[in-house]
Amino acid sequence: MNHPASRWSAVALFLFVLLTAGWLVVGRPSQTALAHFAEPLIKAKTAKFKLTARANGKVVAVSHLLVSGARMRNDVQQPDGGRRQIDVRDEESDRSLTLLPTEKKAEVIRYTNRPAAMKSGGFLAETQKMLLESETDGKTTRESLGEREIDGRKLVGYRIASPAMTLELWGDPATGLPHSITQTMAAYPSMTTTMSDFEFDMPFDEALLSLEPPAGYEVSQREVDLAPPTEADLIAALRTAAELGDGVFPDALNMEIGHGMVKAFHAANAENLPAAELEKKSQELTMGFVRGFGFTLQFPPDSQHYAGKDVKLNTPNIPIYWYQPEGKTTYRVIYADLSTADMDRAPNAE
Repeated sequence: MNHPASRWSAVALFLFVLLTAGWLVVGRPSQTALAHFAEPLIKAKTAKFKLTARANGKVVAVSHLLVSGARMRNDVQQPDGGRRQIDVRDEESDRSLTLLPTEKKAEVIRYTNRPAAMKSGGFLAETQKMLLESETDGKTTRESLGEREIDGRKLVGYRIASPAMTLELWGDPATGLPHSITQTMAAYPSMTTTMSDFEFDMPFDEALLSLEPPAGYEVSQREVDLAPPTEADLIAALRTAAELGDGVFPDALNMEIGHGMVKAFHAANAENLPAAELEKKSQELTMGFVRGFGFTLQFPPDSQHYAGKDVKLNTPNIPIYWYQPEGKTTYRVIYADLSTADMDRAPNAE
């Protein structure tokens, strides 16, 4: 129903929600200031903020988010009068609602096989839980960025880095409020998202968080499988990417590469396929790349390697991707013919 890129926005936002709050428990030297910034988030029952998405420095979308308990409304507007899309989620429900107000279309999305690890009390609950936890996951690094001045305001900053993303977080010591949070993700290497304009415990219309389609909207339904991605998903995505790339594997394994291939497929087939079939196929391609390339996000950069750039599908004896599963001393290797093997050491990356 909507452009495939919106699917990745939902994935990115979900990951962002789970990891955002880690900045507030960094470093002993600034613990007092951090506790000061944390207080509004710890106590808040509702929150509003703006999220600005940039690709290669250019604004590509501006979102306004409303969060209350387990519920979240994400109202996205593309620049220059582009499409407006509203996504409403409730982490206590296995469905969500997507609205296209201009077209008066609504899509009810039902989620299956959602892992327990993906279930949460929502943005605020996850934030508050992480604020109160002192243990780190062992894969996240934290560092102070010191102070800087913007528009006459002194801000204190911190950087949090994990294999999946990096966050730069700035708070205002004068107000005790978070000022902005800028995020980059491994899945979107040229994209940044910045949260700003925070409000807490403000009044709002409960109808904004309803999962029921508004009256007068054309309603469709879709099911999304949230089972964790597997190696088989990656192999399927590699095959699809090579087939869409004239038999050659892509330059890298990330969502931007996938989005580009889906966009090219959509443009090439816009006049050859009925609109409904084209949209369905685009959604299938999108979810295939999300699951397949998403598999690689489970592993730190130093325990995996992609070497498929410029390699042709079915070239014999050429390893194109390998990774070391957690807790293993051996490596799993995927070859250009998409066969697999276990090896005692990683292939030569030269």
